[in-house]
Amino acid sequence: MVDFDRRAFMIGAAGVLAGVAAGVAVPSPASAGVPPASGTHHIFAVDDYGASPGGASDSAPAIRAAIAAAASWTGGGASRTASVVFSSAVYRIDRASTASWYALEIDGVARLALYGSSTTLLVVTPYAGALSIARSTSMRVEGFTIDYATVPFTQGTITAIDTVAGTVDLQLLSGYPTLADAALFPASNYGTLRNATTGLMKRGGQITFSFTHTGTVLPSGRWRLTIAPDHRPQMGAMAIGDGFVTGFRGNWNGVAIYRCTDVTVASVTMYAAPGAAFIASDSDGTVIRDSVVTRKPGSDRWISANADGVHNHGGRVGPRIFGNTFESLHDDGINIYSTSRAATSVTGATIGLAGGAIPLAPGDVVQIVNTATGTVRGETTVVTVTGDSLAGGPVSATLAAMPSGTAAGDQLFNRSFSAPGADVQYNVFRELRGLGVRLRTSGAYVHANEMFDLAYWGIWVANDPQYNEGPVGSVDSVIERNSIVRPCLDRSVLGWPSAAAGIMIENLRDDYEGGASKPHHGHVVKDNYIEDPPRFGIFVGGAENITVSGNTIASTAGNPRTGAPTAMFGTRNSHAVALSALTVHEYAAIPRAVVWGGAGVTGFTHT
Repeated sequence: MVDFDRRAFMIGAAGVLAGVAAGVAVPSPASAGVPPASGTHHIFAVDDYGASPGGASDSAPAIRAAIAAAASWTGGGASRTASVVFSSAVYRIDRASTASWYALEIDGVARLALYGSSTTLLVVTPYAGALSIARSTSMRVEGFTIDYATVPFTQGTITAIDTVAGTVDLQLLSGYPTLADAALFPASNYGTLRNATTGLMKRGGQITFSFTHTGTVLPSGRWRLTIAPDHRPQMGAMAIGDGFVTGFRGNWNGVAIYRCTDVTVASVTMYAAPGAAFIASDSDGTVIRDSVVTRKPGSDRWISANADGVHNHGGRVGPRIFGNTFESLHDDGINIYSTSRAATSVTGATIGLAGGAIPLAPGDVVQIVNTATGTVRGETTVVTVTGDSLAGGPVSATLAAMPSGTAAGDQLFNRSFSAPGADVQYNVFRELRGLGVRLRTSGAYVHANEMFDLAYWGIWVANDPQYNEGPVGSVDSVIERNSIVRPCLDRSVLGWPSAAAGIMIENLRDDYEGGASKPHHGHVVKDNYIEDPPRFGIFVGGAENITVSGNTIASTAGNPRTGAPTAMFGTRNSHAVALSALTVHEYAAIPRAVVWGGAGVTGFTHT
């Protein structure tokens, strides 16, 4: 998960379009797939606007000029389209001359494509994003490699450990930024333990540690980290010689998409990003396909993007994410969700709502939840909205019917703006600090993804109360033919129920215990393969009418066990859960139970 801030996306159109006349540039050799020039399609070559292939100087102003010319052309008629093409070269891009935190920015544009051909965009400022697309439609970005001249993270080896004082001394590797850079490394942060030879996450104990630092180097040239008090009991997982990496976590990302419709990112390779690799916020029908986020080959880097691979917040049409590879992320693979607004008042059928990132419109289906107990008050429809919900400030809404018991302090989720129908297929996830897929939307299809060596669990169909990510309970999603191998490498996250399983469906209350309601229903979990799961292979909680069929769960001799409850399949607080055709391969000397049923389970069938 990655925090986002609307400021990161609010880019003024004037910086892109002002002062640049429309025109047709003489095209450079276009990459494969660029439509030919015609009366309605013009090609704009960035080199003809002064871009410097080879990376000798900052090409961002010239690229922005080419984009502005193309945008002016497409703005001249609804049938007009444009391609901005790049040479097979390296272009240095810097944010220094822009008002935003992105080197390249597009705002309020339609029917425009950026085409690279073995093109590298080398971002100069480590805490800047590469590309932001805001309030635009029918856009395409294809054929680029995105990298950073100075990576937005640092890494080094542990040279001293003081468990009494709770400190660790770190010798940074040459060529990486230092903790003295306050813009990159705030006083409080988190990092992960690594095998210093391979750069892979260290196995066997806690992997992620929160810490503080002073930004002052020791006389020895090393840096002292003070481990957070709640993580100090796990410092036994650390050893002198271990690697440790920590990254910048601001509100800027590799490619950002804000309030857009029909944006496609295809065949993009990303070696680093200060936040998520790709982030879509309040956007409809985003497509991320055939892209790769990974450590730069031939480098000694230990991570790729500092946060998620794809972070999708809200939208009325879910994203399509297929054929991608996500490796060595410093957070989750994919997170699809919406956030909530807190109720401030309840009067008849009118509810007052605090500010928030979720917009509301008449006809939207909303869910009202007491998150302290995990009780869903009910679902209803918005009739009218008073105030501008797009602005993010407080509003009030009149509902078709106020769910019984609704009170100030409850949380309202907009189901209609929770990326319904998300499609996640044929992706590969490997060596992630977080989990594979966080899924809170409804009507999703998660199919044939492969996951290996995740610090946390595999597929998590559950709300996240700490961040108000939900809704609380989703419906009618299909999770099939996925392979999840070695989830929960971080053995400190094996608590139950919040991190119980390779595939998990659950309603969580504020303290991450199981909630009272059964808001999940209609999900199908079938034909998945799970190897070496934590407490459970598959877990179903807070749910009704769930089908679990044809899955295979294997547990090797080296699969560590945790405290009870533990089983291949588990369920609690659920009704009408049908488990069938479960195949179990158990190689441990003491086999775990095949099925565990907790309290409140009714209508459970096992064949």
